[in-house]
Amino acid sequence: SVGGRYKIDNTHASGLTVQVMTDATLNADSVVVAGSGLGSTNATLKADFTGSQVNIGGDLTLAPGGVLDLSSGAGTSGTLHLGGDFINQEDEAHFVDNHSTVVLNGASGQSVLNANSGEYFHDLQVNKPGGGVELTAPIIVRHELDLTQGIVYDTLTGTLVTLEATATAINA
Repeated sequence: SVGGRYKIDNTHASGLTVQVMTDATLNADSVVVAGSGLGSTNATLKADFTGSQVNIGGDLTLAPGGVLDLSSGAGTSGTLHLGGDFINQEDEAHFVDNHSTVVLNGASGQSVLNANSGEYFHDLQVNKPGGGVELTAPIIVRHELDLTQGIVYDTLTGTLVTLEATATAINA
């Protein structure tokens, strides 16, 4: 557990990876993953093993060069529990989501802020005791959208939530 902000910051060309192992949990108030610049991938937080979890009470920021990898490639992967905003200042490839779960569980309003044309989530669960989830750009759900509690809305016009052809929505 980290009693505050956890920052992975790598300004060198070589990669830096912090790994959350099988059945382990990283708890932090907020997390920032930052690399050497826009388009680079030299700072990575990986929680891609079965049972690995990242619990963040506040915001997650994928700054330029930062990567969050929750994907093992097959089967069950990592889980992100997020109480604050999901901020991706890179493209969607900097959040590796295959077979992972993201749970938005903040007690007040949250946002999904992304600098690209769409953010992909394998499984996305909205389970908020208060407030809603504001989308600032489209999201695409690959497998399952679970609207357990709370609302999802946008401040723009247009379709901001898309389910891929094989995806399902529950509790909607």
